[in-house]
Amino acid sequence: MASHYYVATAKKPDSVSLAIRANFTATEDVNLIVSKTTHLEVHILENDPYDENAKILRLLLDLPIYGRISTLRKFRPPGSPTDFLFLTIERYQCFILSYNAASQQVVTEAGANLQDRTGYPASEGHVGMIDPDHQLIGLHLYQGLVKFIPITSRQILDEFQVLCMELMQSPKEDDRRPLLALLHQDAKGIRHVKTYIVDVTMPGLIEYAELPSKTVDVTANLILPVTRIMGGGVIVLSEQNITWINSRGLKTISITPTIMKSWNQMDDTGSRFLLGDYMGNLFVLVLTSIDGAVGDIRLQYLGVVSQPSSIVYLESGYVFVGSHFEDSQLVQLSIPHIENSGYLDVKAEYENLAPITDFCLVDVEKQGQGQLVACCGGHKGGSLRIIRSGIGIEILGALSDVPELSGIWSLKPSSNAESHNVLVLSFISETRLQTTGSDGILGPMDDSSTGCFMVQEATLACSNVLMDKVLQVTPSSAMLMTADMQTAVCHWKPPVGRRIAHASVNACQLLLALDDGHLLYFEIQDSALLDVSQLNQANEVSCLNIESVDQSNEKHSSYALVGTWRDTSVRLYSLPDLRELQTLSFGIVSDMIPRSVLLITFDHVRYGMAGLGDGYLHTFVIGDSAAISSQRKVPLGNAPIILNSFASGGAPHVFASSDRPTVIHNSNGKLVFSNLNLTEVSRMCPFNFEGEALALISDGALKIGAIESAERLHIKKVLLGETARRIAYNEESRTFGVLTIKTVLDENGEEDEKHFFKILDDRTFEQLDEFAMGPLEHVQSIMCVTFPEDSTAYYCVGTALVLPVEEEPSKGRLLLFSVTDERKIRLIDERETAGCPYCISFISGKLVVGINSKVQLFSWVQSDDKGSMSLVPGKIHYGNILAYTIAVRGEFVLVGDLMKSVSLLQFKPATQSLDLIARHPDTNWMMAVEAIDDDNFLGAENSHNLFALRKQSELESEEDSRRLAENGAYHLGDLVNVMKHGSLVMKIPGHEVIATPVLLFCTVKGGIGIVATLEDEMFRTLQDLQDNMRKCCKGVGGLSHAQWRRFNNGRRSRESENFIDGDLIESFLNLPSEQQKVIVEGSHPKLKKLPQALGEVIQIVEELSRLH
Repeated sequence: MASHYYVATAKKPDSVSLAIRANFTATEDVNLIVSKTTHLEVHILENDPYDENAKILRLLLDLPIYGRISTLRKFRPPGSPTDFLFLTIERYQCFILSYNAASQQVVTEAGANLQDRTGYPASEGHVGMIDPDHQLIGLHLYQGLVKFIPITSRQILDEFQVLCMELMQSPKEDDRRPLLALLHQDAKGIRHVKTYIVDVTMPGLIEYAELPSKTVDVTANLILPVTRIMGGGVIVLSEQNITWINSRGLKTISITPTIMKSWNQMDDTGSRFLLGDYMGNLFVLVLTSIDGAVGDIRLQYLGVVSQPSSIVYLESGYVFVGSHFEDSQLVQLSIPHIENSGYLDVKAEYENLAPITDFCLVDVEKQGQGQLVACCGGHKGGSLRIIRSGIGIEILGALSDVPELSGIWSLKPSSNAESHNVLVLSFISETRLQTTGSDGILGPMDDSSTGCFMVQEATLACSNVLMDKVLQVTPSSAMLMTADMQTAVCHWKPPVGRRIAHASVNACQLLLALDDGHLLYFEIQDSALLDVSQLNQANEVSCLNIESVDQSNEKHSSYALVGTWRDTSVRLYSLPDLRELQTLSFGIVSDMIPRSVLLITFDHVRYGMAGLGDGYLHTFVIGDSAAISSQRKVPLGNAPIILNSFASGGAPHVFASSDRPTVIHNSNGKLVFSNLNLTEVSRMCPFNFEGEALALISDGALKIGAIESAERLHIKKVLLGETARRIAYNEESRTFGVLTIKTVLDENGEEDEKHFFKILDDRTFEQLDEFAMGPLEHVQSIMCVTFPEDSTAYYCVGTALVLPVEEEPSKGRLLLFSVTDERKIRLIDERETAGCPYCISFISGKLVVGINSKVQLFSWVQSDDKGSMSLVPGKIHYGNILAYTIAVRGEFVLVGDLMKSVSLLQFKPATQSLDLIARHPDTNWMMAVEAIDDDNFLGAENSHNLFALRKQSELESEEDSRRLAENGAYHLGDLVNVMKHGSLVMKIPGHEVIATPVLLFCTVKGGIGIVATLEDEMFRTLQDLQDNMRKCCKGVGGLSHAQWRRFNNGRRSRESENFIDGDLIESFLNLPSEQQKVIVEGSHPKLKKLPQALGEVIQIVEELSRLH
C-alpha cells in the first residue's frame, strides 16, 4: 500500500513575478535579477560572441529559495562597490544578499522575521520600497501598517486599502528626508494620492504639507515617483489619463484607454519611463523639465511585446520584458521604425509555460513514451506546448532495404574535412558504400569508385586516419589506403588459420582481437601499420575500444578497454605495452557479457563505459594512475547495448543503441541519460554531410537524422493567440479537442469574450474545425468518451451560462460532439444542466459530472424507436459546496470540493447511484485530486499544499471508517491546476525501480512536477538523507527548508510528513564530494549515519533524477 511519496520538479516554473537591474556580481557588470517566485536567477548582459553589434543575457546563477518571493529590491551600502539585494517572502521573512566574486558565491548578509501577529495581510500583496538615497527600506505587508528598516518600530497608516506606494526624494535639495507616496481607496471607492515625510527621528509619519492629499481618477492603479531633478512629485497612471501631481499643481494628458501593468525608470534623471499595458503594448513616457518642474508629458508608443509583469531597462537600448502569460523577452529599442515591429527589435525569447491550465498525456507515435500536451499562457500569448522527455531525431532521409546490417561507419574526403561524404554499410558477407552526390542526395557508390575497398566481406571497423588515409578492417585483413580508396598503402593479414574478430581504430592507432583472444596493437604510420605489441590471453574478446581520453592529445590513446566472453569482464590496458591495469567483473550470467565498451572524456573527467547484453550500462571514472572509481549501473533497456561517441554543439555525447536508444551527455558534472524518440536503433554513426547529423539503423531501415540539443525536456510551441482552457485527446479521430477563450471587440468597441470548442490534428496541430458557443456561454470542461452502447468516440463539453447578476451559474449545457470522416465537428446531442459542469469524468459506462454543489450521473441511451441516442440524466449526489474537480478509480469517485476538502463516493450498479463512503473532515479549498491506488489519494489545495489521504475501511467503527485519514502533508510552493496519472519517462519492463512514478502535475507558475511512490525502506533512507542535508545545506537567505515544506493554509500548520523533497535530494549530486561524504557517513554530531555507502547513495539519487 503506497503511503510515502517522492515529489520532484521536472520543469521549474518560469513565470516572471519580479525583475530588477543591478550591479550585483561586479561594479561594471549589468545584471538582470529575476524572481520566478520560488527561485532567483542572476543574469549578466554581455557582448554576443557571434555578433559584435549585439548583446545577450547569460545565466550566471539559479538559486532555489525556500519561500515565495514577494518583493525584490536593490540598494548599495556606503563603501560597497556592488549592489545588495533585499528580498521578502510571503511568510513574512526578509533577507539581504551580496555576491562574493572571489568565491563566486552568494552571501547572506542579514535576515529577519517580519511577522506581526495582530496585522491583517495587505490585500494587494507585499510592497517593498528602497529610499532613492538608500537611507531606509520601506515595507507594506499588513493593511494599515508600513514598516521601515532600520527603524524597528512600525508606523500606523490611516489609509487601510493601499493600492500602490513608493518611496521618493523630497523636491527640496536641502531636505534629505524621504517621502512616502501612496495611492489608496477609501470606503466609498474613491481613490486618493497622499504623501508623508519619513523622519527616522520621529515616532510616526508626518503628512507632507506641500503635497496634500489629492483625489484622483477612480481607475488609477499605479504611481511613479518623480526625481528631485525633475521637480519631484508623483505620476499617477489611470485608464484614460496620466497625471503629474506636484506642490505647484498638476498636469494631465489623455491617453487611449488601457490599463498599465508595469513600469521602469530608464535613466537617473527620471525623465523617461517605460510603461507596459495589459495587452503587451510598450510605451515610453517622456517628461520635459522647465524651470525645475515637469513642463511637458508625452507618451510614445513603441510596439508590442509579451504581456509584461516586469519591465527592466538594462543599457544600450536593451530591455527585459518579464511575463506571466507569455514567453519573456529581451528586446532592443530601435530608433528607425521597423515595419510590423514599431521601434522594437526582439533579440531573444525565454520559454515560459505559465499558467498551465490543463494537459493530456498521449503517445501519438506509439513508441511507449508519452508526451504531454498542455494548455499554456493566456490571451494573445495562449498556446499549446508539446512536452516530452528525451531527445528527438528529425529524419532527413531513409533507405528502407538494409536487411541484416551489422555495422555502419562514415568517412570524410580527407582527414581534416568537416563533412562526411561516404557511408560504409557492413552486412554479414559484404560491404556496401553510399556516397553523397553533387546534389546532396545519398546513393550507392559506383564500383569503379570503390577502388581497393574490400566490399566482398563484412567490415569490422573503418575510419579516416592521419596523413589523409583510410583504414578498413575485415575478418581477413587490415587495409590502409588513400582517402580516395584508389591506392592500397599497406595490407596486414592475421596468421594462417586465424581471423580478426574485433577491431578499434583512432587517428593513429589500431587494436585488433583475433578469434582466439589474441590482442595486437599497431601504430599507424604514413605507409605502414607498425606492430608494436601483442598479448596472449585465454579469454575470447567480445568488444574493445581505444578512443582517446587524453586531454593533451585527443588523437592518441594511452588506454585500451577490452571486454571478454568467458569471464564476463572488462579489462583496462595501458598502451603501447598492453599491460593490464584494472579488471571489472559483471558476474557469470550470459546476458551480462559486455557487448560494447567505450572510453570518453566529459568535462575533463575520463569515463569508461560497458554496454551489457542484458540492457544495463556500467560506467566508471578512470582517475590518476588508472584508478577506477564512481562505478554506476544504469538500466537502459532489455536488448544488448552498442556504444558510439559523437559530437553535438561542440560537446561530446554517447549514443547507446538498443531497444530503447539513449543519448548520454554531461550537465553540471553529471551524466544525463536522455531517451530518443525512436523505438529501436541497432547501429549508429555520426554523418555530418549538411551540418550535424547521425546515420541510424532503425526498424530495418537506414535513417539520416538531425539531433536536437541534449536537454531533459523538449518543448514545442503551437501559438493559438487565445487562451487555451481545457484539452482532451480523441485517438479514434486522431484529434485534440481544445476549449479556448478569445477576447474580441464588440460593435461598441467594448471587449468581449468568445468561447470555442476546436479540434486540431494530432500531428501538425493544424486547426480542423471550430464550434462557437452562444452569448455569455463559457466553456468549462471536456472529456473524450466512448460509451458501451456506442463504439464512436465523442467529445463531451461542459459549458455554463454566466450572467452578471448571478454569483454562481444556474444553467449550463453538456454538449456531445463527434468528429466526421471529413474531420469536422458535428453536434450529436445536448443536455441542459442546473448549474455549471465544472468537471467531467467517466465511470461504468456513464458520465459523472460535478455541477455546482451536485455530482450527477448521465447515461447514453436509445431515445426512440429509430435508434437515436441521447444523454439522459441519472441519480444525483448532494452534499458539496462546489464540486470543482473529480477523479475516478474503478467504482470509486473522488470529489474535490472548493471548500469542503475531499469526499469519496462509490458507484452502486444495483441502484445506479453514487453513495458517500468517506469524507475528509477538514476544510480545504481544492484545486485537484487524484487516486494513487484503491486506498490512497492525493489532493492539492489553494494554499500551495499537497496532502495525502487514506481510506480506513479496515476500522471496526463505522464513524472512523467513514473518515478519510490525512497521512501526509507537504508545502509545494505553487498552485496546482491539474494532476493526472502518467509519466514522461519510458518504463523499462523487467527492471526494478526504487520509486514508481504515478502522477504528473502542472502549476499556475508554469512548473511541471512528478509524484512517485516509495517503499518503506527507501523512504527511511531518503528521509535520513533529507534530514542530514537540511542540517548541512543552509538555504539562501538563511531560510529553513523544514519550515518551507511545512503544510500551511493560513488556518493550521503542520510538519511535512510522508513526503520527500526530490529537488533537495537531487541537489545532493551538485555538492562537493567532501560534503557528500560528511552527509552520508554522518561525521558530524547532529547527523545520522546512512546504512549505504557514498557510491550507493549517489546511484540511488541518480536513478531518482531519471524519473523525470
